[in-house]
Amino acid sequence: MVAPLRGPNPDVSLIWLHHSPSAGKCECFTGAQVKALGVKPGFPGLILPVQSGQPPGFVIEMKSDTGRVSPELPDWLDHYAAQHWATAVALSRNELRSAAA
Repeated sequence: MVAPLRGPNPDVSLIWLHHSPSAGKCECFTGAQVKALGVKPGFPGLILPVQSGQPPGFVIEMKSDTGRVSPELPDWLDHYAAQHWATAVALSRNELRSAAA
């Protein structure tokens, strides 16, 4: 998901773009192991901790056309917004690029 955004000559800030895998999609761990690792429900999938202009960073949740936002996600987005971070939920790469611009 992140590689197409970086392209052949990525913006320097995109080297800091991090994807947090969804614990619900991973069959490699049990629920207890995921919880022990510190995974929190609803945490946004992409985080860019780089200040570019006013916000100190950007958190984004990517969803497909049929994807659903978890009940916990709005709390995470509200938390980051209260810290003056930019936040977004994007349904496509185009929406992601627009939100990140």
